[in-house]
Order: sequence, then structure tokens, then C-alpha cells
Amino acid sequence: MSRNRRLALLAGLLMLHRSGGAAEPVDPWRFCPPAEAPVLVQPADAGDDTVRISADNVSTRGDVYTLTGNAIVSRGQQQISGDTLIYNGTESSVEAIGNVNYLSPDLTASGERGKVYKETGSGRLEEIEYTLPGEHGRGSAASV
Repeated sequence: MSRNRRLALLAGLLMLHRSGGAAEPVDPWRFCPPAEAPVLVQPADAGDDTVRISADNVSTRGDVYTLTGNAIVSRGQQQISGDTLIYNGTESSVEAIGNVNYLSPDLTASGERGKVYKETGSGRLEEIEYTLPGEHGRGSAASV
């Protein structure tokens, strides 16, 4: 260590000692704030069970709707979007293929494909990156 560096270190220690010996506590999360809650394109109240669909192109076969181009399906405060969405009204499910984004107050995820069952709130997303809004949680997974 150079002489100048040692002197600077010594001066810093002396200043610390003179100030009472305790440094200000350091917030370990100061450079990593929690993710903010997502902004939904089609916001609704949490208890609103209305399913809303939106897309540039829609084709139907019975209760199955295939959405392409700016495809979005939302219900309450949950929203899923992707290149192609297949909404099955009979089983109340949405299959998403390509550039999938899932948004809710508790989870924001993006990936390549997934399927969500609206009635049970369950589903599976593949090749995803996720954040937990309001928390310091984020990561990636092959499937969730």
C-alpha cells in the first residue's frame, strides 16, 4: 500500500474515532429498490370477474377465441398479453404464446409461453423472468 493511501486511511480512522466511533447505518437495499406495482392496460376492481379481451385480430370457434396482434386478456387486477392468446371460455383458461407478459399486484412475469386458469388462479409460465412488486424479489426460471 502506498504511503499516501496509508495516510488517507489513518486520517479516515481518526475522523471516525472523533465522531463517536459509529458510522451511519447503511441501507443494504439503497441501490436495489423494490419493483413498483404494474400498470394494467385494462384496469378493473379486484372483485370484478368480467373477462375482457382485446386484440387486432380475433377468430372464434365455439367458446374458443384466438387473439393475435396486441392481444390482451384481463380479469380483475390480472392481465396476460402475448403475440397469440387462446381464450377458452368453457374451461376459463388463457394459453399465451410468444412475448408473454403476466401482470398482477403480486407478480410481474415475462416469458415465451404459458397457460393460466382464471377460475382457480393457477397456471404455468415457461422461460420467465419475474419480479415481486413491493418486494426485493426478482429472478428467472425455466417454469413456474
